[in-house]
This record gives sequence, structure tokens and C-alpha cells, in this order.
Amino acid sequence: MIANPASENVVELQARLHDLTSHRAALHARVGVLDVGISEVTALLGEIEQRLKAQESEVARLMLAAGQPISFGNDYSQRTVRWTSGGETIQLSGPRPLDSPRGKADHARRVYDALEAEAQPIRASLAGLEHERQETKRAIGLLGGEIGGVEGQIARMRAEEAQRVELIGRLDWRARLATILRRLVNGAPMRTVQELRAEGKSIREIEAITGISKSEVQRQLSAAVPSGTADRLQGA
Repeated sequence: MIANPASENVVELQARLHDLTSHRAALHARVGVLDVGISEVTALLGEIEQRLKAQESEVARLMLAAGQPISFGNDYSQRTVRWTSGGETIQLSGPRPLDSPRGKADHARRVYDALEAEAQPIRASLAGLEHERQETKRAIGLLGGEIGGVEGQIARMRAEEAQRVELIGRLDWRARLATILRRLVNGAPMRTVQELRAEGKSIREIEAITGISKSEVQRQLSAAVPSGTADRLQGA
């Protein structure tokens, strides 16, 4: 972007407005992609939660059948600990025989914990997608405010230009400046007056393309032709 020490001109503001609106359009497109992904992951997570709920019921049923309070700890994976009292030995932790009521309950808890571990990255992915969507929508809102500000600046400058036209008539100075700046902003190389003339462009067309005044166009063309032929350029 070309820096202007006094104030931004319309060409710079229009280029800035184009960049902002393009960025906002890209963000809107990203929100559309996120909405599809969120919908798909939400459906997937719904299937997982349904399976977890069914397994949770199975754990509760088997724990009650084993005469144990319902719990979802992982004592089945801990070191085996037994406690003996009154000639009776009770296993407090560690894997129980699979064919025992408590062993069956432990197995059901293993299944539940495995399902839960499988679900965790899916929940995290959904949370990440929803967070990105929220941040993207916030960025769109901020861009909207910035775009409105730039549009307001352009409108004010256009209104001021209209007031000046009423006072001094319409001059081509700003149009020529705009031509020069657009070329610089877009990085287009400047063609010489002689090249444009060789393409058959009139002096007025060269003036509009380059932003150089008519008198300067004539001077450059005159300097490039043999003596005695410069007068042919007048009014061309």
C-alpha cells in the first residue's frame, strides 16, 4: 500500500476496501465449511454417547447383580489387594475372575472406559471446531466495522470532491493521480510516452493512461522526434 503523509486517498481506500471485503468473504466461506464439519462431528458424537449410555446401564446392572455399589472406577486395573476378616477373604482391587459376578461387572467397566477414551478426541475436535467458528464469526464482525469505516471515508471524500467541483469545476488532477497510484498499487510497469504513441494512442489517451499532463506528453514526444516535426504533435 502506498503511504500518503497527509491522508489516505480514494485509490488507497478502495484497495483497502477490496482486501477487507475479500478477507470477509473468505471468512464467511470458512464458517460454511465449519458448519458442515460441526454437523457431521455432532452426529458422530451422538452415536458415541448413545453407545456410552447403553454401556453405563450395563455396568450398573452387573454391579447390582454382584452386590456392589455402582461405581465407574478402574480398580480392576490396580494391584491385587485382598482383605481377610473372620475367615473370609475379600478382594478389594485388581482383576477378578471373569466368570464371577464381580468379574463380569469389571469387564463391563473396562468396555465403558475404552469407549470413553475413544470418545475424548472426538469431543475435543467438536469443541475446537465450535471455538474456531465462534472466533471466525467474531473476526467477521470486526471486519464489518472496519469495512463500514472505510466506506464512510470514501463517501466523505466523494462528497468533498463534489463540493470542490461546484467551486472550481472538474479538474483532471485527481484522476491522473488515481491512474498513477493504481499502477503503483498493482505493480504494473509504466509504459513510456513513446511506446504508447507507437501503439497509436492519442495525446489525450496517453494523458489518461499515464497521469502525465498533456503539455508534458507533448514535450516528451517532441524531444523524441527530429527537429521540425514537433509542430505536428499539437492537438493530436
